[in-house]
Amino acid sequence: MGTNYALSEAVLLAIACWATIKLCRKSQFAAAAAAFLFGLAAAIGTWRFATGAVTQLATFHQAVSQFGGLIGLGLFAICFFRLSSLGPLSKPVPEIIGLVTALFTITAFVLPGYSPIFVIILSLIGILSVFLLEEKNSWQQLGPAAVYGIFLTNLLFIRKAPWLDPVVSWHAFHLVLAIWLMLTTRLILNHISESKLKENTAFDS
Repeated sequence: MGTNYALSEAVLLAIACWATIKLCRKSQFAAAAAAFLFGLAAAIGTWRFATGAVTQLATFHQAVSQFGGLIGLGLFAICFFRLSSLGPLSKPVPEIIGLVTALFTITAFVLPGYSPIFVIILSLIGILSVFLLEEKNSWQQLGPAAVYGIFLTNLLFIRKAPWLDPVVSWHAFHLVLAIWLMLTTRLILNHISESKLKENTAFDS
């Protein structure tokens, strides 16, 4: 693994920093923490390959990526459920997702082989939470849900894909992950803007 592996990690790090700042400014701290965790893993990866400490930081990089991804997906799901059209009815759901994420993380630490399964489950919970984000018809809800589903598609079909060259697979995975993080952040910010516009319109009328 050469220094070129740091390039896509650096792109992901830049997007994660942007997302963290944007989300913090809108007081979406759960989502901001999720973006920060993805950025933290990318920062370690950038440093790992840029400095040549490939072997020395391999285990640490993998652990932060694995557990940061798990916790980050849970935090995004919590954010979307809090913003969802379910309103007060969704109140116990974020707490349940937080508990499930914690249990998954602990189990993955003890039994790391189960981590991919937990990531898939949390990804599906996140897709459901995005689907419930707006009071629209099903076809309109599918678009945002499909955008968030990019993460799962990326994980299943690009990360370590046997039909891709390892270098191509590495960079493609991180670049698609950066795009997913950017689109997810825009999805949250756009929803907040639209909600405020609706509130102002209702107030004016």
